[in-house]
Amino acid sequence: METRKPWTLVISILSAIVVIGGLIMAILSVLFVTDQDDIWSADVGEIKDQAQEVKKGTFAALIIFSLIAIVTGSGGLCCPLDCIKDNCIRCGPVLYGIALFFTWIAFVATGAAITGVSTSAPEQI
Repeated sequence: METRKPWTLVISILSAIVVIGGLIMAILSVLFVTDQDDIWSADVGEIKDQAQEVKKGTFAALIIFSLIAIVTGSGGLCCPLDCIKDNCIRCGPVLYGIALFFTWIAFVATGAAITGVSTSAPEQI
């Protein structure tokens, strides 16, 4: 059990950074969607409604990713906790692993979509 303590400390510190980053990203997302003096609010003619839809979609994606970061970091912070009873279930590592799995899928899917769009011809977009 003693050999695991340095690694759990590393996981805890990095998870705290992830939680702080997720909270900052959530705050910045709210500031992004509530700001009235930005390029999305400019008078761009016919595409103003489309620009607002893009802004709402971007806000939703940012909130989802920030919540995933907060849940993942919270699971990592629970990893080093010891059991209070003798026969307890350690839910921290399980929560951490599940959140990391979905985070991995989201990052791979987002990366694949961005790569597909960036390498496709302008006529296909």
